[in-house]
Amino acid sequence: TSRFMMLPRIAAAFLLLGPLSLGQSSESTAAVIAQIPGLPKPATPKQPKEETPEQTKARLQDWQKEARGALARLDEPNAEAQLPEGINAAALADRRRDLDQTVRTITRTISLLDELPNARQAAAAAESAANDWSGFEEKPPFSILKLDDLLNQRAALKERDATYRSSQTIFNKSFDGIDEETHSVENQMRLALDATGKADANEAAKWKLEAARVKSRLLSVRAFFIRTNIELLEAQTKTASVQLGLLDKQIGIIQKDVVFSEEDLANIRKASDDRIATLRGEIKLIQQRLKDASA
Repeated sequence: TSRFMMLPRIAAAFLLLGPLSLGQSSESTAAVIAQIPGLPKPATPKQPKEETPEQTKARLQDWQKEARGALARLDEPNAEAQLPEGINAAALADRRRDLDQTVRTITRTISLLDELPNARQAAAAAESAANDWSGFEEKPPFSILKLDDLLNQRAALKERDATYRSSQTIFNKSFDGIDEETHSVENQMRLALDATGKADANEAAKWKLEAARVKSRLLSVRAFFIRTNIELLEAQTKTASVQLGLLDKQIGIIQKDVVFSEEDLANIRKASDDRIATLRGEIKLIQQRLKDASA
């Protein structure tokens, strides 16, 4: 399955998965069943309205609160002793781990959601600045130090841009793992639903169904975390790309008429003298510390 083709599927899971408790709404349960191949499809539910960023953040916070509550109950001293027959300590540990990862991933996702508006504003501001730039205030010839400064800025920005693009590639590839896990959870959910639908359904079957729902919730949260990371990186990449374009333009103009003046030489000497003074000060501090240590 393509990473991008599965995004609508992940988004549907994110919007339609119900609460962690067994008292899940019928609409939410129907949505879960509808995503599992091979099961009879219920009547098509109404498509949920697209959430605002504030609603999404509130939903994540609700999910995090539910996960924390469920995790607290499973962390009680007698939790293992109260497990239904057929559920072992390994299954309990797995469910605890899923709940813990859900809490942690939501925290990181909310942090990214808070960063996203600023990143998009920065991209828009960079684009506006590039469009509005009409030339340097000073007249040519230009200082070679100004050229050097712009070249350094471009080199640093190229490294940042490469990091953004590399990170996007990594996050896009990580959808492969979620896709594989989703197929596994679908199978677990199908078996659990079959078991709980039987007349002789026991507590172990209900426990396994709830564990599958917890896992499904975690996968939805992970997918949304990845998607939000990619959106943030896209905004950051756009900013870097626009700024690089402007720097290329400015460097091209300066390179046509650049000089090394006496003023440039004086500035270089001053910067060198300042650096030497700083290093001498650091050496004195180190010598004093060594003296104090050996006293």
